[in-house]
Amino acid sequence: MRNYYLECLSCQKTYELRDDLSVCPECGGPLVPRTSKIENLKEKECTGIWRWKDYIPFAANITSEITLYEGKTPLIRGKKLEEHFGCGPIYIKDESRNPTGTFIDRGSAVLTSYAKSNNVKSITVPSLGDLGVSISAYSRHAGLHTTIYLPKTAPVSKYYQTLLLADSVRVRDNYESLLEEVKKIRLKHTLVAYPWDSRLIAGYRTLVYEIVKELRDVSTVVVPMGNGVLLLSVWYTFLDLGLKPTIIGVRGSKVHPVIMDISVERSKILDFAVSCVKESGGEIISVDVEDALEASYMLATLEGFMLEPVGASTLSALIRKALDPPVVLIMTGSTLKDPMMIEKMITRKRGRSIARSLGITKLRILEILSMEGSTYPYRVWKLLREYYGISIALRNVYKHIKDLEDMGLIKKVEERRQGKRTITYYSLSEPSFMHH
Repeated sequence: MRNYYLECLSCQKTYELRDDLSVCPECGGPLVPRTSKIENLKEKECTGIWRWKDYIPFAANITSEITLYEGKTPLIRGKKLEEHFGCGPIYIKDESRNPTGTFIDRGSAVLTSYAKSNNVKSITVPSLGDLGVSISAYSRHAGLHTTIYLPKTAPVSKYYQTLLLADSVRVRDNYESLLEEVKKIRLKHTLVAYPWDSRLIAGYRTLVYEIVKELRDVSTVVVPMGNGVLLLSVWYTFLDLGLKPTIIGVRGSKVHPVIMDISVERSKILDFAVSCVKESGGEIISVDVEDALEASYMLATLEGFMLEPVGASTLSALIRKALDPPVVLIMTGSTLKDPMMIEKMITRKRGRSIARSLGITKLRILEILSMEGSTYPYRVWKLLREYYGISIALRNVYKHIKDLEDMGLIKKVEERRQGKRTITYYSLSEPSFMHH
């Protein structure tokens, strides 16, 4: 087993890997797990991130390995992006393939495994959205109780996901006030998991192991900033592997629902993450909503990736400036399925709102197809009536579908024989429906 230790980000003092240390005893600074140089990474025959068990700090204290088959996300060559930008190679590390759609699942696997193995019964989490969703999902699987604190500014989708997964959800006015409340919690058998928890970071390290296993000579890594935890996790893991790529951080220029996950204004870790970027010779690139929409649109139309703007935002770094190849873009977040978000992108390129020209029934049909993947007119007719209260004749549904097909927004994907009848299935024309 490797020798791991904790290093304070503030004063650089080091401590042995101890379960009871959440902050530096000397100065109160955050602690990150480190180790001496790692060579010759070798995977185990295990599921999820546990294939890297020999390189995961705290693994020696874990007897129950919790996994939802996170990790092993693809590193995909973006050849169309290379043609567009005239440089390469460019790779996409697609973290949206994780169980809840984000890199956080890697950390949640380690955190809940540690909790399950050490007589912890409940986990309390101060969250902006994704952290609470991920830890709640893994806690359900592990049989642990969760209490999630959210600010009232959290995206509605994250709020509902948290309500579904967590045992208790508490909403406060802002993130700073809920942090102060959480700090006072002292309950037996309860673990308070802050975003910078060293056990979460221990899981995030596996993302870099996967990159280096496939691409050891990476020159530039573009990372979504958020609260800064992922970025510093990536940087210190590369250092522990004896590598020093240039790190580019992408952050939101202002707080906005579309780019909320990368628009954290203040964070205990953020200043340290900025220092990591400077140490690597990189820079911070600020993006606004328009930049993120452009990146998501380009990713869809060039490579066929349907990611929400915040997930695709690292592509903005390449749009903004030339980067030394090979470049790895870390992309994380939900798949782009929200019809209103897609409509924003189309409107942005076409200069007019298709929502006004389509009407509510056609928009609902697009929404049904985005959720169903592919389906047939009769089922669309039933779902319009049952879920949206839209009662129209079946023949009118066929007419709406024909109109959408003529507009290039949907397409026929297959025909199935059912007795003497042929049933035609339709789906969204992604990504071709975004073109004129």
